[in-house]
Amino acid sequence: IKDITNISYLGSKSKEDLFSYVSGAKYVIQPAKWYENCPMTVIESFAFGTPVIASDHSGFKDLIQDRETGFLLDFTNINQARKAIKEIDNENRALLKQNINRFFQKKLKKEIHLSGIIKIYKQLTQR
Repeated sequence: IKDITNISYLGSKSKEDLFSYVSGAKYVIQPAKWYENCPMTVIESFAFGTPVIASDHSGFKDLIQDRETGFLLDFTNINQARKAIKEIDNENRALLKQNINRFFQKKLKKEIHLSGIIKIYKQLTQR
């Protein structure tokens, strides 16, 4: 990312600073090499309506609807990823944010999540 002027690598941040950056970001990029079951970076970004560009594997594929709420890329091919990120920069962010907000309200809100967990617990305890 050194030669891409519109990308900033910020390093580790406190919770308050992180949320401030995420809420104001054009995109959050999560190029994880390792598998993650439920990547909180995506959920937190979506809570602020910020699209995510992430690795095309594991839990990222469960949370990100490619080209609707974010983008799934193969970061093992750095030249291809660099080219894709430059193209993504021209996407309709207003539509992405609208899709993210709809998805977040239907699937990721705290109340939805807790309701699903309680339903599972009730099913398990009734056996």
